[in-house]
Amino acid sequence: MQELHAHLNGSVRDTTVRELYAQRSAACPELQQYTISDSDDRSLSECFELFNIVHAVTDSCDVIRRITAEVIEDFADDNVVYLELRTTARASAATGMTRQSYVESVIDVIEQYRTLRPEIVVKLLLSINRAHSAYEPLLARARSCSCSPVIVARCTAKKPWPWCSWL
Repeated sequence: MQELHAHLNGSVRDTTVRELYAQRSAACPELQQYTISDSDDRSLSECFELFNIVHAVTDSCDVIRRITAEVIEDFADDNVVYLELRTTARASAATGMTRQSYVESVIDVIEQYRTLRPEIVVKLLLSINRAHSAYEPLLARARSCSCSPVIVARCTAKKPWPWCSWL
């Protein structure tokens, strides 16, 4: 089986989201405005609330490494043999995570899983905004990776290119 459109933050385990939310909500007032529904049948507004929670709690390299590993494990356990994992590098001043360290964290885990779970091939689809020159070092790092986990950088901007840079 192949999974060609898995978003990293959209594939986080429910148990992990709940655990991170419980750890962080007391110290993070903006998280307290959200609740996690216990129902498996969430409304659209509840799903958007959950996305806000996931975005808020995935703000450190340790968490990014953890969720990347869990997502790969979950897809491998579901007998997926090829996974294209999509994400956008982001920074967090509160934790010191930079866009560069975010990408490094994801790539490091993908490289580790080439040995840990060789039955699944994982490729990273890195979404970037080409209007920001700060993304050039990220692309350079992706290009230099020995295992080539990055297959494409999806480019976005106000004036989109008719094509994207293949790495």
